[in-house]
Amino acid sequence: MYGLNKFIFICSFAIIFVISCSSSSTGTPEPQGVPTEEELFNINNNNPFPEIRDHTGVFADTILIKSKAITMESALPVAEALAIKEGRILGIGSNKYVMSFEGPQTLTLDLGGRTVLPGFVDAHNHMFSEAVESGMQTLEEIQTYALAGGITAMADMSVGPQIIEPIIDFAEQGRLKVRTSLYLSYNENCGEFLGDWYLDYPVDKSPQHMLRIPGVKIFTDGWTCELLPAFTFSIPDAPRRNPKGHLLIEKDQLEDAITEVQKLGYQAAIHALGDRAIENALDALENVLSGKKNSLRHRMEHNMYIRPELLPRYGEIGVIPVVWDSMACFIEDVESNTRSWSEIIYVMGGPETHSWINPWKSLLASNNNLVVAYHSDESWGGPYPIHHLYSYVTRNDVRPYSLEICDSPGWMHDEAISVEEALRIMTVGSAYSIFMEESIGSLKEGKFADLIVLSDDPTKVDNESLKDIKILLTMVGGNIEYCNQIYVSLCD
Repeated sequence: MYGLNKFIFICSFAIIFVISCSSSSTGTPEPQGVPTEEELFNINNNNPFPEIRDHTGVFADTILIKSKAITMESALPVAEALAIKEGRILGIGSNKYVMSFEGPQTLTLDLGGRTVLPGFVDAHNHMFSEAVESGMQTLEEIQTYALAGGITAMADMSVGPQIIEPIIDFAEQGRLKVRTSLYLSYNENCGEFLGDWYLDYPVDKSPQHMLRIPGVKIFTDGWTCELLPAFTFSIPDAPRRNPKGHLLIEKDQLEDAITEVQKLGYQAAIHALGDRAIENALDALENVLSGKKNSLRHRMEHNMYIRPELLPRYGEIGVIPVVWDSMACFIEDVESNTRSWSEIIYVMGGPETHSWINPWKSLLASNNNLVVAYHSDESWGGPYPIHHLYSYVTRNDVRPYSLEICDSPGWMHDEAISVEEALRIMTVGSAYSIFMEESIGSLKEGKFADLIVLSDDPTKVDNESLKDIKILLTMVGGNIEYCNQIYVSLCD
């Protein structure tokens, strides 16, 4: 948790290392590879759509032309242009096809060949909640920060009874520009149970609403409060004399909690970092679901230490893992901080547990069609999603605030994933995790026009250059909400 308060805590106590990411599943489009130049040529020159359409007086509000739009849709992987009407994509395809939607009031933007992507969907952060809690940034400032990073939708986790009303007020004032899902706290990160306060805020999964409440967050093991994640191996000199870390809720209690929120229609978002906590959560979910489909899309957050035999159980049970990047900077800090209890976890886990740490490539390989979602776990001042994309692919990391690069240990390299796998996790997979895959996460006719314009094509630049890609424009529901200098006039 690289949020402002949690980042300070991490610097003070040098806690654990973590990472992220990957793939797709039932109910989402099938994964596709990087579009080839031949595919792009065919779309640009052999328009797959009818050239003539009876618009019956319906014309686009905005048209983006001369782009390379990576759609995340298998039927049309790459497009040249998009037409937007009333916040949704009206048409997508070649320049010639899309220009047939141009009317006398249409704003037409020539992107000069720049890359367009669906906006990033951050399925777990703490941006609004920690702004309210700390008072160090306003909700407006946090929102601007998110939009500048290309985040068009996000889920704010651990929203407690003292946090929720200011966020609701912000939305009701019409000031919310990022699609936001709130996950209400069942218990706190230090273990305190909060009762049934969340019942005052019923489930709302409507894709039409800018502010929604899909689920409830349940902490199962430590991370802050000087509490360790729960492991199956022992940690000498562990805090509070608990050599195997801290389990905040036993398996039978967790089953009861999941059953409770499930009956009310809430999705359970289960915080689990250590391998013992992960195993307990998988067992609890398997028992609650009893072989039935995970229709409420219960998900597991972080998934830091996954023992190899646990990997295929995600797909077998149908659990959505929500994962972060390599966190190589954190590991570097731990290695340089002698005899901190965080270092002890790293050292005493030993080389035999290295393959357990954020094994995203293995997680994908062990589960065909598993939906995997992306989370930053950020609040303020951390790296942007484009830096997390770089970390997924290289396993190196970008340090918060200074943005210097931390090289990952050699043993981490085998779990790197591809650019297209990472992009899919950060768009389609995350959209699915918050029940929004029919409305966002890819560029398709009828979906919301939530998109970003990039300075470079992440599928074409070398891996080391991924971190240098800039967000030039962020659009949510057809509205341009952030402009870099090159498009600054559009945001005036």
